[in-house]
Amino acid sequence: AAVGLARSEIEAIARRIGCRGESLTVTEVDARVQSSRKFTNVKALGGIHGRGGTDMRVGIRHALERRPRPDVIVILTDGETGWPPVPTPVPLIAVIIGVGAPTPPSWIRTVVVDGPEA
Repeated sequence: AAVGLARSEIEAIARRIGCRGESLTVTEVDARVQSSRKFTNVKALGGIHGRGGTDMRVGIRHALERRPRPDVIVILTDGETGWPPVPTPVPLIAVIIGVGAPTPPSWIRTVVVDGPEA
């Protein structure tokens, strides 16, 4: 369902921009960071699970603390999450899975992907 669609979106993003290994880190977040690993291929995403109580601010903070700092942060979510109150120092893109989900703040570039109900 939504988790499978998220995996597909990550793979499509990686393929589209040519990311592999050190170029793309996938971080799984709920109320805390569950895992953070380099993207090598879609099979490496097999461990991603949907969880409740997600706070993307935790994942965004985690990403911003990495060295080197990422050039962009892409969030895949159903939109049911907290967002930073002010713009981040790097561009933030929210891929919202499912039409009708809550809208992120206007400073976040948002893409809505029509998908199954989570």
